[in-house]
Amino acid sequence: MKRSEILLELINVDVIREEKQILDHICFDVRAGEIHAVAGTNGSGKSALAGVICGEVRMDSGMMIYDGRPVRFSGKEEAARSGICFAKTRRDIRLKPTAKIFILDEPTAHLSAGEIIKLHDYLPRLKEWGVGVIYISHRLDDLLNVSDRISVIRKGECIETLQTAQTFKEEIMTLML
Repeated sequence: MKRSEILLELINVDVIREEKQILDHICFDVRAGEIHAVAGTNGSGKSALAGVICGEVRMDSGMMIYDGRPVRFSGKEEAARSGICFAKTRRDIRLKPTAKIFILDEPTAHLSAGEIIKLHDYLPRLKEWGVGVIYISHRLDDLLNVSDRISVIRKGECIETLQTAQTFKEEIMTLML
């Protein structure tokens, strides 16, 4: 597997609940050996994005391509059997032979400073193994420290995807608001 190979791609994904647009034509991808961060304010759609990928949130329209084919998972178990693992903490990360993608949704929310350092020290290993990581957080310093790219979600839309090395905190904050 080449490091730049696209493992998963969302194309024009919409999620509508109770007549409210949760995700609005989201386009997003994650590559092998990459940490792709997702930034946004509370309620912006970050967790809904993760939910679509792991099958916990149903897409109303659009397409998800995984391993070169269109898929829709029925839940986290089916996604995990296919190699997409959802993890809340470092302890949840158990590398399975089939693991290709880890989704980390606010993984540092309930960790001590020491545990956050351990988690961030572990992420480069996943990259070396060719695993794609989707790192969702509102903690911009964390995202800037560990990611390769950052997608900013605002009101259900992917506003922009930035190369982490070429951006800064203030630019991300401006895009979020």
